[in-house]
Amino acid sequence: MENKKTVLYQLHKKFGAKFVPFAGYDMPIQYSDGIIEEHKTTRKKSGIFDVSHMGQLFIEGDDKLTEDLEKIFPIDLKGISVNQSKYSFLMNEDAGIHDDLIITKIDNGYMIILNAACKEEDFRILDKLLQNKYKMKLNDDLSLVAIQGPNSSKILEKFFNGV
Repeated sequence: MENKKTVLYQLHKKFGAKFVPFAGYDMPIQYSDGIIEEHKTTRKKSGIFDVSHMGQLFIEGDDKLTEDLEKIFPIDLKGISVNQSKYSFLMNEDAGIHDDLIITKIDNGYMIILNAACKEEDFRILDKLLQNKYKMKLNDDLSLVAIQGPNSSKILEKFFNGV
């Protein structure tokens, strides 16, 4: 079975990325300067990473959705604003951690970033826990990038006010 490719695959290929299999995807792990130089640049300045393989789950709902999600995740969601994100956990039946995730309040509900290797199972668990009460979509056709390093906020501020 062939690995999946992110939406940005051709761009990575164009710039000479070396790919390895990861969580069912062909993932770029380095470019021609090598992983050590990329690491140094990210630590000193900034680096952009394609994390499109992660699960992007959208759940539509109102205040009732917030209440239901607070029963699932050990986090206060009533106090977050639109476009604000929080790190949290999907708990198992024994109150242990099944998986970690990032949950973001959006205009019509929430977007939850799930780990690539667990996203299908996490979706099934959340769908069951929410008892099919909400419109849920695990999106595979969107890109997702992470920018990291000390210059990240300066770079993002050029595009988004108030970073």
